[in-house]
Amino acid sequence: GRGRKVRKDFFVFTARAIKESESVRREGLVEKIENLGVKVKVICDTCFVVSPAFEGYDCVLTNSGKMLRYVPLLCGGARARLCRTEECVRGAF
Repeated sequence: GRGRKVRKDFFVFTARAIKESESVRREGLVEKIENLGVKVKVICDTCFVVSPAFEGYDCVLTNSGKMLRYVPLLCGGARARLCRTEECVRGAF
């Protein structure tokens, strides 16, 4: 619901071209996402498994088959669970 804040770390990985696109800027989508809480970050042009964001997690929800494969191998044995985007978002609240 409106006014709820994210309880868990929540990362959105996207291409810079999308983050800076006219439609995203016009709708203020990055700001809306980041205003969901201090644990929310929009990160551009990199992947979770090669970013410092992955450190310290024992379980990761993802909508990416690539992350599902690589998280356990490259992120200190963290578990990964493949979910629809909506499930990933719900899991953060």
